Amino acid sequence: MCLADGGIVFVWVAGVLLIGLVGFFVVILGLAARFIRRLFSMILGHHGPPSQDAVSRPGAQSPCRNLRCGYLNPAGARYCARCGSRLDGVADVNSYG
Repeated sequence: MCLADGGIVFVWVAGVLLIGLVGFFVVILGLAARFIRRLFSMILGHHGPPSQDAVSRPGAQSPCRNLRCGYLNPAGARYCARCGSRLDGVADVNSYG
């Protein structure tokens, strides 16, 4: 095949488009898997295993209620040490204006 025929260019363009299409479907499948996993965790109420640093802390007793955090805080803590969420679940809007 000669470059003047356009055959090589067609092969390259087709290859790039094919790789892009495969990449697109891989991303879509990954997003679908993440959505399904999150949906099942919301339905079943399972938030996954606690993080490694939360397990290794001695005396950690108060879990954060934030679904993305789940950090185990010391007993008597009012706010999460990792994300800053209130641990009692009450929004204290009036005290700050």
